[in-house]
Amino acid sequence: MKTLLSYALPVLAVLLSVASASASEKVKVQASPDFRIAVVAAEKPDADRRAVQDAMGASLAASLSHQCKGKVNVRMIDTDLARSVTDLSAGSFDAVLYIGETLPAALRKPEFASSRAVSEIGVPIQVFHLVVRSDDPSLTKMASAAFESAMISPRFLEVLTHAASMKVSANSR
Repeated sequence: MKTLLSYALPVLAVLLSVASASASEKVKVQASPDFRIAVVAAEKPDADRRAVQDAMGASLAASLSHQCKGKVNVRMIDTDLARSVTDLSAGSFDAVLYIGETLPAALRKPEFASSRAVSEIGVPIQVFHLVVRSDDPSLTKMASAAFESAMISPRFLEVLTHAASMKVSANSR
């Protein structure tokens, strides 16, 4: 009887492991290569700001893809300040792009790290802030490098120049 049990237990263990393996095949985990950025602006959104925002997203995607040596999509999502802070803290967003002169106090907390860039194109000049959580130094470094690269991207500068010239034309009438 002991011999029968000694052979039956390993066979039973193998059958159980096969059964659990088939059950785990039914679970699907999907990851997204998207870098999600909440966009908050001090001024009311318009078509020019949306074009600048889209160009920034494309430039950030190009820079992040280059750094990661693979395709990284950047999703720019318009939101309000309170939601962006909550969602950045919770990890629902990877970063917040704040377009405005002064970064709000809610985004200047110790749990966040920010980079600031000032456009040298247009009147008035535009100030951009990219804010990420500070608990991941590699993400902070990568996002900061991508932000610097995006700000000098020819495509971004072209769109920013066009948007600035449209504002000047509209204001001079």
